[in-house]
Amino acid sequence: MKVDGKSNEITSMPKLLDLLNVEGHIVSADAMHCQVKTAEKIIDRNGDYLLGLKGNQEYLEERVRERFQIKKGPGSRSLHKDIHKTKEKGHGRQEQRVCTVLTPKEGKSFGINPLNKWPELNSIVEIKNERTDIKTGETSEEVHYYISSLISSAKEFLEAARGHWQVENKLHWVLDVVFREDDCRSRTGYSAENFSMLRQFALNLIKLEPSKRSVTVKQKLSGWDETFLLSVLLNYEI
Repeated sequence: MKVDGKSNEITSMPKLLDLLNVEGHIVSADAMHCQVKTAEKIIDRNGDYLLGLKGNQEYLEERVRERFQIKKGPGSRSLHKDIHKTKEKGHGRQEQRVCTVLTPKEGKSFGINPLNKWPELNSIVEIKNERTDIKTGETSEEVHYYISSLISSAKEFLEAARGHWQVENKLHWVLDVVFREDDCRSRTGYSAENFSMLRQFALNLIKLEPSKRSVTVKQKLSGWDETFLLSVLLNYEI
């Protein structure tokens, strides 16, 4: 959906949700869309939300982080905990992800939802992602926090979060870095929408080309070699 220049993504999100059938589905969104109205809209349309936290809601991320830091005591006994771990190796690095989910026991609460501000808040999620460079041994760690209306396993939450990251990495990142979408200065009339549609159409054709080359290499080859360009347009391997 095109975002009105006088508005922003936050106000466009409820309008977009009105057009989608989210019943029975998980709607994931980054920290920008961690808004009460967005959560309410998803619940009203019989979906479940998984909303990222990044300091956008005052004290909320801090309260969620504190709940995961409670190891023992009365606070920990009021919660169910589920943990799921994955390990993968590829692209010169090894990655370990640990997803921890906390849900309150019956009749209990998290203590992070004053006045029941967030509708149907049933789970809080922590995902730790540790990357190790195989050659250098250097290790980095990222920790992400989420709130969700869904009651499910840590495995399903990790899959939902990774699905969200894949959209970001395989679509938005590629459009920005490879196609330099953010540098496009088209502003008049429908030019921005038209160019956006053409970029996504081109990206889909490049990804359908069956060779194992990267998107960047395929893009360059399409400009250098007319035979390869035809293979991309007609979807056959040369």
